Amino acid sequence: MASFMYKTDKFTGIDQSQEDSFLPAGAATDARNMNTDDGNLSVATGFSKVTMAAVPGSDTIHRCTLFRHGNGNIFIAAAGDSIYGGVLNTWVCLHTYSTPLTEHNFGFLEAKIGTKDYLIIGNGETQLLKFDGQEITTFGSSELCSSRPVRYLAMYKNRLFSAGDKDFPNRLYWSKLPGDSRSIEDWGSGEESVNVNGGHTEIGVFDNDPIVALVPLSSQLLILKKNSIYRLYGDKPDRFTVEEIETVTENMAHTSIVHYGDVAFFLAKSGLYVFDGVGAHVTKDANKIKRIMKSADVSGTKAARVKDKLYFTITLSNAPALIEYDLTRQTYMLRDGFSCDDIFAYDNSLYIVSDRYVCRFDDSDTYAGEPIHAYWNTPVTDLGEKSVIKQLCELYIRGDDERGDEFMLTTKTGGITRDYLVRLCGEEVTEVQLCDEGRAFGLTFCNVAGKGFSLLGGTELRLNMRGRCV
Repeated sequence: MASFMYKTDKFTGIDQSQEDSFLPAGAATDARNMNTDDGNLSVATGFSKVTMAAVPGSDTIHRCTLFRHGNGNIFIAAAGDSIYGGVLNTWVCLHTYSTPLTEHNFGFLEAKIGTKDYLIIGNGETQLLKFDGQEITTFGSSELCSSRPVRYLAMYKNRLFSAGDKDFPNRLYWSKLPGDSRSIEDWGSGEESVNVNGGHTEIGVFDNDPIVALVPLSSQLLILKKNSIYRLYGDKPDRFTVEEIETVTENMAHTSIVHYGDVAFFLAKSGLYVFDGVGAHVTKDANKIKRIMKSADVSGTKAARVKDKLYFTITLSNAPALIEYDLTRQTYMLRDGFSCDDIFAYDNSLYIVSDRYVCRFDDSDTYAGEPIHAYWNTPVTDLGEKSVIKQLCELYIRGDDERGDEFMLTTKTGGITRDYLVRLCGEEVTEVQLCDEGRAFGLTFCNVAGKGFSLLGGTELRLNMRGRCV
């Protein structure tokens, strides 16, 4: 009988790209609410309420954002057919649409009109609105050619670009260049130079391939359509050039697009896409969450970026979940156990609208008072020796006093599943005596009653290995 030490040097993230036996020991075939940023394995921290009052009413909250106004930040929530503003611990109704909306698919954009800061609000069904921090008024006018019911909004080369007009699904509008008496509320041509006038153009020719998103990058405006991708570049209308760069792409929600530097990412059914300035393609590690994405609903996905992490909301088994992607380490984690109407980023923090409250992810140990249930499933492996019987002997681990002192270990081998309540010995090495044997094995680390724990410096599992006697 030979002794063998199965080591995990450091923990990474969820990896479903290969059969378990081919995966590194530090990967998880499935996991929830864990953190591996430093290579250790810890229960993720949670979030806390930042608004003590809930968004009024019981209508579905469709979108939420933070308007960074000079006189103080204001939360804006679109719920049902109304727009609410949240200041301190109070929400007030700022506007209710006179005709009920059918799609409730909103777009927000912060921009200057003249010398004032505004939040522009589009929905693709009515004329744009603008909010100055005190009241909501109508944006533009028919005389200025800017009364079209658009949804997608972007600032590019100091102009407002917009699309999503249900009557002209291929049409891209742009405003006049601000200056003198001109503003982004004016989309007309007038008698001025073509280089300062507003205008529009058709992107593609087929109405069944409508514009579904606009993404402003430093040197081009990305125009995503239902089945294709175009881009516009140039700094003046007489130099605007539109070209098709992808003929086939996947559907995505315009709210699922997020920037990092001069690169755009979005989540579709096949996984995470990236537009690198030349074309859009699935990232090379998208299949790490292929089993998750197979059953995920991404039709209403919202996205946000905080530092080097991207966050995407999805629906799994009719329940909300959050995909977390670390750009630096190229690792995935899944968070769940909370309601989620929207997410957005501000001041290097991730905000979430949960149970009608605006919350911020922080160092708390609950999800706004609800326990965090976390687990980590290691690959089930035969160590490349299918004929060899593996007897589990001891697991050697080291814990962190500050993150709790116990967790549940589950071993699976030989058709037997066994649970061990493990109490950690501070930063000293803890030995967990194990039993059972089989030709393949896997482990699960799970927190208890929502409490935190952290495993430092990887793990070591000692096994005895023998061939079957004949």
